[in-house]
Amino acid sequence: MTKFVDQDYSRAGQAVQDFINRVHTTIETAIDGLHRTQQQHVEAEKLVGEGLRRVYPE
Repeated sequence: MTKFVDQDYSRAGQAVQDFINRVHTTIETAIDGLHRTQQQHVEAEKLVGEGLRRVYPE
């Protein structure tokens, strides 16, 4: 039992923490990518709107 508590449990705990850290990083990266995509989409909408206003002025 002592070997398990001293070695195996510690390694298992570290493995879980490493997994959590990787998942957290993956989520942050995905959020950053979505934010950039959203910004690009808004810029594209602005450009299209400006172009349409030039072609079809009110």
